Amino acid sequence: MTERRRDRIVVGIDEGAQSALAVEWAAREASAAGLRLVLVHCETDRYATAVIDPGIVPAMELSAQGTDSHALIADTVALVGQIAPGIDISTHIEPGSPVGVLCQQAESAAMVVLGSEGSGLFSELVFGTVCGTLAVRSRCPVVAVRAHPQPIRAGASIAVGVDGTSVSVPAMAFAFDLADRHRVGVRAVHVLPGAVHRDVEEAARRRWNTADSLAEFATRYPHVHIDVDFPVGDPVPTLAKVAGRAQLLVVGSRGHGVAAGLMAGSVSQALLRTVRGPIAVARRGGSK
Repeated sequence: MTERRRDRIVVGIDEGAQSALAVEWAAREASAAGLRLVLVHCETDRYATAVIDPGIVPAMELSAQGTDSHALIADTVALVGQIAPGIDISTHIEPGSPVGVLCQQAESAAMVVLGSEGSGLFSELVFGTVCGTLAVRSRCPVVAVRAHPQPIRAGASIAVGVDGTSVSVPAMAFAFDLADRHRVGVRAVHVLPGAVHRDVEEAARRRWNTADSLAEFATRYPHVHIDVDFPVGDPVPTLAKVAGRAQLLVVGSRGHGVAAGLMAGSVSQALLRTVRGPIAVARRGGSK
């Protein structure tokens, strides 16, 4: 079957301030990549959503009731015009589940971008659940945009979590493509658990596999500077700390689902709930 042409960046919008951050991030990326920007607003029916996406219903309680969808779209189009004048914009308003609508839009997208819906622990958990569900269903990378708690330096690298397996390949592809487009470096981070670090042969094997997997991208993107780190510790706090100094953190996912991820301690799912700053999940088996 022929792969659909991925000629657009999709951004989910609502009335929140974090949504505006996502729109700004997506608009600048669409301008840099020469892609169309599609603004998508879901008019959610929380009772229908309860059937389609169990566990997502609490997100509906965070949204103001009676939002004027067309006014929201018009205001967002005006904002995009200020951020990235001249880019091609289209809009889409559809009733239904945010995850379902955005997954459908992702079929022809280069990426889907979302912003957090407010602040506080409850909001963050809901945001992580919505993004996590989308990340394991979407056929393209999903970018969750939050503001960095501290300013990052100009020209900061794009960080990518790697493990030397095929799970990392889509994440590396996405990271190198963005780095090449923005003329910044890539920082590849392979976190070694303490038990692996103490096993000299296993640690050496994993380092070799990571170096080997990066070689293809080094050849394909000769102008992208690569730093490779092998810190020892827990992947989630280690990568979350790395994200605080990077333009974007990119991680891979096996795509087993949110519930499975929660039970298995999925690194990508945990990072979606905890990272401050933009994070992208590119799952294995997603877009080519």
